[in-house]
Amino acid sequence: MSALWLVVMAALSMTQSSHVETNTDTAPFQCTSADYCNARCPNNQTQTQMAGATFSLIGTTLGKIELHTSVVRMIKNVSDVYGNVTNTVENDLHLSFLYLCCYNRTELEVIGRAIATVKWRAVPVRFTRVVCAASMAIALADPVAQGALFGVVSAIENAIADAGLPVHRFRAEQAPFHASLFNAQAPKATNIQDVIELAQSTVSSGLNSNPIIVDSFDFNGETFRALPN
Repeated sequence: MSALWLVVMAALSMTQSSHVETNTDTAPFQCTSADYCNARCPNNQTQTQMAGATFSLIGTTLGKIELHTSVVRMIKNVSDVYGNVTNTVENDLHLSFLYLCCYNRTELEVIGRAIATVKWRAVPVRFTRVVCAASMAIALADPVAQGALFGVVSAIENAIADAGLPVHRFRAEQAPFHASLFNAQAPKATNIQDVIELAQSTVSSGLNSNPIIVDSFDFNGETFRALPN
């Protein structure tokens, strides 16, 4: 399991409002790395370095509206204090199911057929905390949703292996389930910790009190849906 997963799950289990990802008050604040795929694939130049499976967090359900409103307010508050932040994705919020590394197009089609065999239930998700991965501010899915989503992805990884393809990097070795928000290296901030603390303070009770029902995801031009309730 990646260091980012371990740090994040420890942070999610804390009952204190502080988001600092350390075990003691004296330890320095540090953003974790955003570890997805290797910089280069070990095979050949025709390989796709990374292909994602995503669920859009933009929409008209109450949970999605609450999330979008929280992110817009957060970005405004941070920009008012520390200058305009970049790489803002408030209008393209999404949750990534999979980061698939180093497969060619034929293999991605095989993976699509494997995914179609997986039966899974919709997962209610609340985004509860703001932390940083590399230079990005990200909102983490709540602990219960982390476990449920990880169960879905584990089933998908098993299906990929059953289809005869190796899993080059397991989801547990990558980032936890999250929504990317903005580049936390704000122009007027002396350190990234101040930016993250301000961002978290604007959503101290969470980014969406009503759950977002994750019941589908898009991959390789197809939409894969959860079982109906």
